[in-house]
Amino acid sequence: MRFWPPGKSLLISIPLTFLFWNNRSISLSASDQHYLQAFIKEWKITGKKDLVHKDFNSEIGLLKDLQQHILASISHKEIAPERFGNTAWYFQNRQGFCYDRAALLEKFCLLYGFPFRHAYLYYDSSGKRPDVFSLFKPKLSSHAMVEVKTCKGWMVMDTNSDLVGLSEKGEVVNLAQLRAELLSGSLRLQDSITCGAFFYKPGKTNFAFVYGLYSRHGNFFSGTSGSHHASMGVSWFHIPDYIISGCSFKVFEHIDKKKGFPGGKPFQYVPFGQAGCCSLRLEVMAL
Repeated sequence: MRFWPPGKSLLISIPLTFLFWNNRSISLSASDQHYLQAFIKEWKITGKKDLVHKDFNSEIGLLKDLQQHILASISHKEIAPERFGNTAWYFQNRQGFCYDRAALLEKFCLLYGFPFRHAYLYYDSSGKRPDVFSLFKPKLSSHAMVEVKTCKGWMVMDTNSDLVGLSEKGEVVNLAQLRAELLSGSLRLQDSITCGAFFYKPGKTNFAFVYGLYSRHGNFFSGTSGSHHASMGVSWFHIPDYIISGCSFKVFEHIDKKKGFPGGKPFQYVPFGQAGCCSLRLEVMAL
């Protein structure tokens, strides 16, 4: 068995402690369910929850339908951070950015029983992929997307356009595959983008991503450490909000009880610049 040296163990324990301290989750309240049903009625979505997962076509049909309606209903306008994830507010005001549309899609995923993971993308126009320290830079260009687990696997869905991660052969495409194919120019999707603004500009944008990160400034969720510092009169602008379950999906998805970890290497420390999960990666995450 391989062990991390003491120095690396300390470097790893600090961010992990930070993540668990700030861990939050998205859930469905009675109000959420009421307004999600109101959206469903307005959009005339007929798929029943108990029949959605009968096959892949049923899952994709519903997910595409939800994405199209969310794009058409939530106009692109920045709203106050405290409105984030407020389904009632989205229904009544129809405004939000990519992360608002992502939160709304995720709540529909909860309602219909789809596992999901929120993806925070960050990038700049220099063409260089940013490293983890870029997360703490003001005015960092960013975007939010959602990966949804279908019966064929994880599929990425955009929140500013109707991009759906389905290849020409009908295979699901996750975010890591999408990035690789965008960079190589080999991306061939089943459906063309017909509405919205695609976040990626060939030759100008290279992005990194983190699962489970919603906000770099701690305003979306009332974070434990953020509240503690605020009570002391200390203003922290760049405290992230993480959903650890979004990160852990990537771990447990690849662990096979018989074969163990891929390559027979239980743990591997990966440099920050490779855009891992919460800046610390197990080898199996391979982001």
